[in-house]
Parts: sequence; C-alpha cells; structure tokens
Amino acid sequence: MKMKRCMVLFLLIVLSSGVASAAINDTWNLSDEYTGTVNPDGVWLYGMLDFTYGVPQFLVYENNHTLVSGTGEVVQFWAWLQDIDRDQYGAVNHNTSDHDVASWGFHWKANGINIQSGGYAATYSSVAFVAPETGQYQFDAAFESMTDGKGTTVWFTMPDFSAPWSAALDAYGGANVVAPFNGTVALNAGETVYFSNSPGSTMVDFSCVVTQVPEPLTMSLLAIGGLALVRRRR
Repeated sequence: MKMKRCMVLFLLIVLSSGVASAAINDTWNLSDEYTGTVNPDGVWLYGMLDFTYGVPQFLVYENNHTLVSGTGEVVQFWAWLQDIDRDQYGAVNHNTSDHDVASWGFHWKANGINIQSGGYAATYSSVAFVAPETGQYQFDAAFESMTDGKGTTVWFTMPDFSAPWSAALDAYGGANVVAPFNGTVALNAGETVYFSNSPGSTMVDFSCVVTQVPEPLTMSLLAIGGLALVRRRR
C-alpha cells in the first residue's frame, strides 16, 4: 500500500514539475512592465506594421528616451524609428503624469502608454506581444481614445498579419471612448501578435494583460492523480 502511494506521489511530482509553466498561469502586464527602459521578460515589442509595398513587415521602434516639450508641457516620448519623423510614421509613448496637453488636444493618463499613429497611410503604430513558449494565451486589452475631435480604427493582428478583430474609436465631440479586446489565441513559441492604431495622426491609450492558459490535458492528469491519491488513502 505504501509503495502504491509513493508511486502516485511520484507521478504527481513529475507531472507538476514537468509542465509547471503550463499548469501555473504566467501573466504579463504591459503597464507594469513597459517603462521605456525596462522589458524584464522580453515579451513586448514596440514598432510599426508597414504595408507600403503590399508585403507586410514589422519594424521595431528604437528606444530614444527623448523629452519633447510643447508650449511648456513636457511629455516623455520613448520609442520610434531612428532618423524619421514620428509624426509621419508614428511612435509608442509613455508618460508618468496625469494631465491635459491642451496644445496637442489630448488627455494623458498617469503611467499611460499610448500608440501614436502617423500620417503616412500604409503604416500602423503597434505594440506587439511575443509568445515565450507554445501554448494558449488569454488577452485582456483595451484601447481608449485620447484625442478629442478625431476618430481612428484599432486592430488586433495575428502572426500571419490577418486581422480577425478591429474597432472604431470615434472621438468626435469627446475623448475617452473605449474599445476592449478579450480573446484566447493559440501561439507557437516566438510567434507575435500586434495591437495597432490606424494611420491618421491620432493617439490611443493602450493597456494589455496576457495570461497563459493551463493546458486541459495537464489539468486533467493532475486531477486524476489527485483522485487516485485520495482513493488510496481511503
């Protein structure tokens, strides 16, 4: 009897240790992890989906850490392509204060991350998530308009550059219109998905929490092992 219990316990240990990453929810929170200089888990990228030549590609923005001031109002711009005009090609920005930037026509949240689209018609400023391993990932994201008097379309794009979800943010007459995205996506290790803002010189505040979903087989095996152990004890 003791030998059988030991075997069940050994099986549980092997199962739980061998698939720990799948059995325990790993979570990545963009707002907590992206400060412009820190990307501890390496799962976030900031860049531009470029459809200029009909063949989509993702160009990674570089961290520039440049303070930009408009009529005395200082905003921290973090990442855009080197040697280009961010107003034309877009950027991903971060700020630590909560205030209205009246001269630019938008409200900036404390610790807000925004996706700034450029005026160039074929480029979409984006935040990207890179899957650290093969599995199911739950995305809980939200786009919020920042610019009063402008509308834009926001997108969720798959690794093959297909876009199964989009939403219109029509902020004419008032900002702070919200479009949530919630969905589970199967990704292979290293595959990338993109959250983008359409061209048109607008800004959207963006938040995203990604949770790795435990594999059903793993959870079933752990449950079976647990039931076996309880029955043996009886």
